[in-house]
Amino acid sequence: MSQLKILIIDDEPDLLDALSQLLEMKSFTVFATTECNQALQACKEQKFDVVLSHWFDHRQNIEDTLKAIRHQLPDSKQIVMTGSLNLDSQIESQYSVIYKPFTVEDLVIHIEKLFFGKETLS
Repeated sequence: MSQLKILIIDDEPDLLDALSQLLEMKSFTVFATTECNQALQACKEQKFDVVLSHWFDHRQNIEDTLKAIRHQLPDSKQIVMTGSLNLDSQIESQYSVIYKPFTVEDLVIHIEKLFFGKETLS
């Protein structure tokens, strides 16, 4: 598997740090931030293969941020992490969704299926 660059946006710093470390241990290159503006700036400076975001709507408008990222990086794959089973069907049609709780292996498989169209883990 080639090394994918992943942008993670999450408003929970502890979860963000843990997820970043776990994905780096799985050989992904990770840029992580709690700030939507910082995520947008990072997308201007580098290309990300995958954008992984917690679906949160307080403090910052994540939907607007993801739309802007899609405009800047139209080839990137976007995954929304959520604990809510009541996502708007329009959101589910626009983004790949992974529901919490999940393991890092679940997430890696989700990324590989989305990016490569198949699971590459044994």
